[in-house]
Amino acid sequence: MNNNLDSSESLPDTVSGTRSIAPEGTFDDYKNIVALTSLNWDIDETWSVRFEYDYSKNETRWVKTLAYLENSTGDIDIALYDQYFDVNYDQVQVQANGEFDTGSISHSLLVGASYQKSTTYRNDPDRKVTWGYGTDNLYDPVDLTAYNSTLEDNLSLAWTDKQESFYVSDFISLTDEWEVLLGIRGTQIEHTPSEYFSSYQAYNEDSAVTPTAALMYKPDMNTTYYVSYVESFEGTTSYVGETYANADELLPPLESLQYELGVKTAGDGWSMTSALFRIERGATLVTDDNYLIQDGLSIYQGFEFSAAWEVTDNLSLYGDLMLLDATYDKTNTAVEGNDVAGTPSEQFSIQTNYDFDAIPGLAINLGAKHFGKTTLDSNNNWELPAYNLFYAGASYNTTLYDKSLTIIGSVDNLFDKEF
Repeated sequence: MNNNLDSSESLPDTVSGTRSIAPEGTFDDYKNIVALTSLNWDIDETWSVRFEYDYSKNETRWVKTLAYLENSTGDIDIALYDQYFDVNYDQVQVQANGEFDTGSISHSLLVGASYQKSTTYRNDPDRKVTWGYGTDNLYDPVDLTAYNSTLEDNLSLAWTDKQESFYVSDFISLTDEWEVLLGIRGTQIEHTPSEYFSSYQAYNEDSAVTPTAALMYKPDMNTTYYVSYVESFEGTTSYVGETYANADELLPPLESLQYELGVKTAGDGWSMTSALFRIERGATLVTDDNYLIQDGLSIYQGFEFSAAWEVTDNLSLYGDLMLLDATYDKTNTAVEGNDVAGTPSEQFSIQTNYDFDAIPGLAINLGAKHFGKTTLDSNNNWELPAYNLFYAGASYNTTLYDKSLTIIGSVDNLFDKEF
């Protein structure tokens, strides 16, 4: 749902998850085909080569509801968007890995290359956006006229995206205690719109070389301290949807870098990991006049912790925690230093599992998740409150006709919390 509220207006109250605002006649229809194959060749005891080919096709047909929140009392303006498109995807990847020594230093080397191509077909000449289809309310439903789509499957070539990449990584054992990981990846992407769809061209080619480095210290077999630096290039575009003023634009791929300092350790019946991290990623913002743009950085700094403990042979506990400070940096003064939209300030969960001796194969679990307060927009006009969710489940492992069978059941929102 898109927010058309003035910054001085408050958000509406929580809405029941059973409430649908989609008029009769709207639908989502997806068909997917996936095929893959690989060939592995063990050259000798230390070197091997792997070749992979993947193919997939997605056929999407939809009439989507575009909803615009107009005021704090829950009035929403409804538009409908007919769109059909197909995407064909091919990927070829080859990689070789092996081990060798240089003196007393051991190396585990990985070298690879990949080629990806996706071809998109759309019926944009005949697609249809029905603005102002009707007005509804989140709390007082209105019966809108049923919609009958007349869109046909007359698709045309829209654009082709290609991505080529080459990568090398070397895991180096300096001593029994010290290890180093060094890697580099080169990526080039190319976007080629068809003549009819040339208005979608926001760029033609883009490329990046991204390194990876990590230093690890192992004082014993069960503990690893590490520091790492990773750069990444997403290699995919961001398509601007119909709800924005610059709809149909293609935004270039984003780049990011991450620093991390952490430890992993384990003992008899327990394990623990923790890390401090900083991620700098290109920021995607919505302007006051409803343009989706890329400007400046989103900075994510935080602390992660997770642990597991086998309390008894039957009872085990799991927990994780994330504390996050996310802000915009090096962008326009209106949002500089603001919290990044859609990022909770903290998250944590805990779960307990119990295996029944009396009924072998039966286990139950009970857990809880906490999500901290979250700012809704880059201007920080609105903030969503924190909430807690509880869940429960059970599983049963047995054998049926000499075949292993597992039955699983779960309830994700145990107390029907509205949030």
